[in-house]
Amino acid sequence: TIDGVRYKREILELCRNAMKEGNHRISKTFAETELWPKISDGDIITDTERKTLVFAIEHFHFTPPAKTLLTEKIKTWENNRHHHNK
Repeated sequence: TIDGVRYKREILELCRNAMKEGNHRISKTFAETELWPKISDGDIITDTERKTLVFAIEHFHFTPPAKTLLTEKIKTWENNRHHHNK
């Protein structure tokens, strides 16, 4: 919990570790092969996971391609979710 908002610790720790190993930046490859699969495990993304990813994108240094990839994946997921809930 940060500022009263609940986040997934394991996702934030994954980002912190990636920053240490990746020249203080999170690469598109890492975002695609490590981070996104952890968030979208079982093809389900919880609100907490979505909020955590948005927080991570805002507070960690992602390369522009990594940020674009994750932003697009969130939008696609939200569009599909909205479409299925109609």
